[in-house]
Amino acid sequence: MITPPIIDLNQADGYAVTPFDLVRKALKREKKYKKNLLYRGFNADNISKLLKTGQDTDNDVVFCATEDQITDPCPDDSVNVFLYACKHANPALAVFDPQFFYQFDEYGYIFKEPDKKLEALVAVYRLEE
Repeated sequence: MITPPIIDLNQADGYAVTPFDLVRKALKREKKYKKNLLYRGFNADNISKLLKTGQDTDNDVVFCATEDQITDPCPDDSVNVFLYACKHANPALAVFDPQFFYQFDEYGYIFKEPDKKLEALVAVYRLEE
């Protein structure tokens, strides 16, 4: 099985450098931080399922955010993918190609072709503190 790269959040001080700054820097370095991608925070315990099926849950709707939405200060961690990921003991972040989805609502997306879920997956990262 492929082992996703780890983004080390230990260098964050919470003031000048936040954990999200470190994630954004790592994504930019790998050219995975763009307006035309979707981001999903999830529990890293489900990485093997994601890498096998293209989805970390069995839900029909995949909740993701655009680059604009993840930089928008949002107090609700149910819609902020980074805060949602960090709610888990083992946080992770998935990056998807939006051309494989229909947008269901503001944050909900449905696969256009369920048999191509793995093709939609661009990258996966573990977040560690």
